[in-house]
Amino acid sequence: MPHLVYHGIDPVWLLKHLGHKHWQLIDHVQPVNKNNQRLYASFFAAKIKFLSGQQSITEKGTMTIDSEIFKFNNLIYRSKHSVNDIEVVLDSIFVRKDKVAGLIKDEPAQSNSNILYTEDTLLEQHGTLKRKLTSIDTTSANELVFNPAVLFNGVKILYCANYLSLALLSEWMTYQRLLNPIKQIEIFWFKNINVGDKVYGISSNVDSIFETVLVSNSRAIGFCRIYR
Repeated sequence: MPHLVYHGIDPVWLLKHLGHKHWQLIDHVQPVNKNNQRLYASFFAAKIKFLSGQQSITEKGTMTIDSEIFKFNNLIYRSKHSVNDIEVVLDSIFVRKDKVAGLIKDEPAQSNSNILYTEDTLLEQHGTLKRKLTSIDTTSANELVFNPAVLFNGVKILYCANYLSLALLSEWMTYQRLLNPIKQIEIFWFKNINVGDKVYGISSNVDSIFETVLVSNSRAIGFCRIYR
């Protein structure tokens, strides 16, 4: 039961599995720019709605997954997924790795014009949050100690779904108790880190809405909002 955790379906597993589906849906896009540099479809936002709660999928349950891909422009793609009564959207943007500047958005040399277009993305919310979280005080934050060999991926960057792992770890360190099952998750990715960088979590909640800011080198690298 690799897809299950204490309260039901594991949202980290779900992000990994549907992230893989997203990549499969855009595998027709040649992941290189006009200079033949390697590009990566990097996620910048995702939303998961558990319409019947996280606990709706149980042992010996059956999952049916339906997925679609849409295009906002040559850089940004959105995938929509239904997993039983769970609704998921994932937004990605093509980037290349730069030794000095980190990840830089860049356009593939060729793309598929047959994909349906969408006007809906989480890009505006992403930008608003990133501007809001420009300066972070980590005085009262929890240092999130983890093994990079487990949370980093094969191209040596922190794997996107593991930002959620760190947000959940921050919640545990803050509240020291099992929280209620999840109804909805909104997660935004701002920046990647290097092996050896320290990561801090700042978690708070109001009326069963839990928010966590992930911080490294005094800058927000991610934001997660969880409704319970």
